[in-house]
Amino acid sequence: MIEQILEAGRAAPTACNLDIVRFIVIRDPEKAKMVWSDIPTPMDRCVLIVVCYDKRIYETVGHNRLVLHNQLLDVAAATDHICLMAHALGLGAVWLTRTDKTAKKFRKSYGLQDYIEPVCHIAVGWPAIWPIKSRRMPLKEMMIP
Repeated sequence: MIEQILEAGRAAPTACNLDIVRFIVIRDPEKAKMVWSDIPTPMDRCVLIVVCYDKRIYETVGHNRLVLHNQLLDVAAATDHICLMAHALGLGAVWLTRTDKTAKKFRKSYGLQDYIEPVCHIAVGWPAIWPIKSRRMPLKEMMIP
C-alpha cells in the first residue's frame, strides 16, 4: 500500500516535468521523533512519509532565479496525491508541515545533503475512528467575482 501511495505522489504534476520531489519513508517510531510536530500521533501505528525536493535541478536549469516557489508547489501536488491515494485505499493520512528548526535537525540526524530540502510529512495509517468532516465554506463564498 505504501508503494501505491508513493506512486500516486510520483505521478503528481511538476513544473516543467523536472521531477524534483523526493520521499523518505520512516517506519521506526524512534526515527519519526526527528520530524514529528505538535499533533500527537501513536507512531507505532503509522508510517511517516517525508516529502522533500532536490534543489540541484532548479539550479541547473535556472529556475531558482525565476520561479523558486514552484518547488513548494511541486511538493504540495505530490503531498496531495499521496493523501488522496491513502484515503482511496481506506487509510487515514494527515499532512503536516515543519519548522526550520525541525528541518535542520532532521537533515542532520538523517544525514541529508544540503541540496535535499525536507518540506512536510504525512502520517499514514489505519484510523482508530473516522474523523468528522469539518464544515467547509460554500463554493459560492469562495468565488471572487
